[in-house]
Parts: sequence; structure tokens; C-alpha cells
Amino acid sequence: MRLLFARARFAHAWLWQRDETYRIAIVLGPPVLLGLGLALGAAHELTKLRAGTAPAWLAQ
Repeated sequence: MRLLFARARFAHAWLWQRDETYRIAIVLGPPVLLGLGLALGAAHELTKLRAGTAPAWLAQ
């Protein structure tokens, strides 16, 4: 496991120093993906609320 992390650390350092696209993807990627996931989850929940029928006590 230690060897795997050492290789990943080396690859990350090498790419970070030499590839500007990699730096942009690391810096901007996770927040954008997290925001997209939260927005999709909220939209799904709102769709479920709108599609549901009214409770019996409200229909009276």
C-alpha cells in the first residue's frame, strides 16, 4: 500500500509541475462536481414533492 501511495504522490507531483490543465482540473473539479451533485439532489427532491398527492387532511 505504501508503494501505491508513493507512486500516486510522484505522479501527482510530476503532473502538478508540468501540466497546467491538471492543476486547473484539480483546483476547479471537486467543488464543481459537489455543487452539481447537490443541485441535482435538490431538484430530484423538489420534483418528488411536486408530483405527490395532497394529504387526506388537506383535501377535506
